[in-house]
Amino acid sequence: MKIIGMFLALRLMNSIPKELLVPINDILTLRFVMMLFGMLIPLSLFFASILSAISIRAGSFKEAQSYVTPLTFVVIIPAMIAMLPGVRLSWQTVWIPILNIVLATKDIIAGKISILQYMAVVASLIVFALIALRFSVKQFSKEGNILK
Repeated sequence: MKIIGMFLALRLMNSIPKELLVPINDILTLRFVMMLFGMLIPLSLFFASILSAISIRAGSFKEAQSYVTPLTFVVIIPAMIAMLPGVRLSWQTVWIPILNIVLATKDIIAGKISILQYMAVVASLIVFALIALRFSVKQFSKEGNILK
């Protein structure tokens, strides 16, 4: 919703200087927003599934936080690798979670993403989301995890 709100605000606000508005409008197109949502929905499902599967094993909020905190590094490291010079979206990197979404976003902003690579990124995110969802369902199916 925030992206849609930002998209609409930039279209309707008159107080933004033209020097800023032109590059922003070049990047923030409807195509960009739709492609971003196409990647964010399965990514959100992936993280929600993983976080719920991990945190259900905890007995308290503190314990759950200590289980989930290392996941931050699992996310930050591929995102940092994607920012290194020379790292580009390729047929090898479209299958690496987090790295693929950052590289795809960079290519979408640059306007040079291959639609086949974009579809491969979305497909890989959907596969990982389904695997994580299956893992989460298994954790919730265990009576010992729910009745603590």
